[in-house]
Formats: sequence, structure tokens, C-alpha cells
Amino acid sequence: MGLSIEFYAGDAETIGTAFSAVDFEQLRDGRKAIAYADLSLHVGVEDLDLLSAGIADHVHRPLIALLDSLRANVGVIEGEGSADVVDRGWVTLVSALEVADAPAVAAEWMRQVGESRGERLGPTDCASKAVGQLIVLCKKALIERADVVCVWYL
Repeated sequence: MGLSIEFYAGDAETIGTAFSAVDFEQLRDGRKAIAYADLSLHVGVEDLDLLSAGIADHVHRPLIALLDSLRANVGVIEGEGSADVVDRGWVTLVSALEVADAPAVAAEWMRQVGESRGERLGPTDCASKAVGQLIVLCKKALIERADVVCVWYL
């Protein structure tokens, strides 16, 4: 199946506890998180920094790398996954985008991922949808003063 990468907005401790209990249904259906974005696109965690760079370029702001923005660990699936709070600066960077920007940002991200792998990757509807979900999640988190938690798991 590969690596899953997801973002949740809400109370970090609640999200971390549900993640550690492998209670993804309650995270995704709104009982334990107020928003959800699925970036499980056959990319690695390191590819999220390419997304960060694409976002920064698109909004003409300094780069804030996601991997440098992971703060407190709030959940773990031993040897198989982690849940970490994302710094508010990265959330603000993503929030500078509009949902209408998602297709262009996603296309550039996929191009960069492909280039880093020596492949040619084109834009996909799935990538556009994922970036759009992430934009909505980050905007909602800022409005609601909620934490954003990035999770990855096998």
C-alpha cells in the first residue's frame, strides 16, 4: 500500500491520541478533528518540502520547509507512524494560497517530485484535490485557532 501522509486540524492531543489508537475513522469524519487532508499520493515525507517550496514560490514568500516545521510529537504507531504538530508559520504560508491556486501548485509539485526521481510526472486531479484540501484545512485552522498535525504511517 505504501506511505500514507495526512493532515488534521483540531486539538493536537486529541488528534495524537486517536492516531496512536489507530482510530482514523473518527479523525476523518469530524468527531476528533475539524478538518482533514489526504496527501497520500505515492510521495515520500521529504517530497512535502518540495510542496513547501512550490507554495512559497507561488505566493512570493520565503520558504518554510514542512520538515523543519514539525514541532511536538503527539502520537506514534510504534515503528509504523508518527503524528507531529506543525508550526503555525507553515500553516500561514499554505493559507496564503487560494483554493483556485491548487491545480497550478499541485502541477508544479508533481513536476518537482518527478524531477527529483528522474521521472516525468504530470498534473493529476488527485494532487490538485489534495492540495486544495490542505489549503482549506490550513485556513480553517487559522480561523478556528486549531492545531495542525501532520501524520505519516505505513
